[in-house]
Amino acid sequence: MATYYLGKAMAEEQPAYLSYLVRLWREGKGEVWRASAQHPHTGERIGFASLEDLFDYLRREMGAAPDADADAKRAECETQEPPS
Repeated sequence: MATYYLGKAMAEEQPAYLSYLVRLWREGKGEVWRASAQHPHTGERIGFASLEDLFDYLRREMGAAPDADADAKRAECETQEPPS
């Protein structure tokens, strides 16, 4: 049996089950979503500045590559000026 740390096996074995307590909240005037993921067994909590960061983390934990389309869209949004 592999030892798991925040859902990721220390060995190269992929877990069949992952569990996190995910919290979402808005900061500022409700425009920016923040998130945290807490491992239920260890209590370790990781904070994320955006939902995309949370999703990338979860993809990595599952052994999947980060979403290249999401990265491209995020970069495009960051370079655009907000509507006036």
